[in-house]
This record gives sequence, structure tokens and C-alpha cells, in this order.
Amino acid sequence: MAAVVKAVSSFDQPEVDLSLSPRVNSAGINAIREGYTMYTSNAGTLEVSEAICRKLKDIDECPETTQHIRYTPTFQFYRDGEKVDEMFGAGEERLHDRLWLHS
Repeated sequence: MAAVVKAVSSFDQPEVDLSLSPRVNSAGINAIREGYTMYTSNAGTLEVSEAICRKLKDIDECPETTQHIRYTPTFQFYRDGEKVDEMFGAGEERLHDRLWLHS
């Protein structure tokens, strides 16, 4: 039996220009030299966690934002690829406690 193989993708040079501006290149190089590039813990950074808490804390009380839509934020916590916890709601203290517990 002969198999028919169809080409599913092209490995030619892309036509899209993905080059960065000299300003962006320079900023990236400076960030590396000044030590701003690093991996964070699985829990992320405290700064990002606090920003998420501030954003989600009172969102249901902002009619211009919610447009009569109700929802419950759900946070899932994973360790080594397995879910270890789940939290419903966006209480700032509760979220900080869970992040601390699983970090």
C-alpha cells in the first residue's frame, strides 16, 4: 500500500518581519546586564500577587466594570504539575495565606 503524505506546514523563510527596534534590543540587553532577568518562585512575586488582589477585590462593586455580570474568581494551586488546592473568591488575606501556604 502506498501512503499519501500531504504537506501540512512550510519551512520556508517567514514573510513577517519579527525584528525588534534598536531601543527594545538595548532595553533587553540592559535588563540582562543589570540583573532584572530571573525566574520567580511558583507562587510568583509578592508585587504581582498584591496587584491581582487589588484588581479583583472590589470588582463586583464597580457597575461600570461588571455590566451586570457576576462571577466568582477561582484560583488553583499546582505543585509539580498536580493540583494541590483550589480557592473560590478573591479575599486579599485569604489569597495571601494560600500563596504563603503553597510557596
